[in-house]
Amino acid sequence: MEFLDLFTRHKGMVEDESVILNALYLDKLGRFQLELLQKKTEAARLKMKMKLIQAAMNHVCSRLMDAGKVFVCRVVSKSRIDSWLHIDAHIFMVD
Repeated sequence: MEFLDLFTRHKGMVEDESVILNALYLDKLGRFQLELLQKKTEAARLKMKMKLIQAAMNHVCSRLMDAGKVFVCRVVSKSRIDSWLHIDAHIFMVD
């Protein structure tokens, strides 16, 4: 009798509950995939924004240098991040 009860429960779990569990997993994984896509999109947007700001700043500095202005750079801090050297610097224009 115990075997028959266990077999019936197993059959019910495999046939009925596995479909529900698969739907739940797909729903959860789908939501996380959407969140991942949103975060990647936001990161790409911020990277592009940083590049545009840097390009604008470089354009202004290069035009001033072309006009004969002198710049002085002071290193504020530096740190190593993996194989990269991160340098924080202040740049001043000499009038």
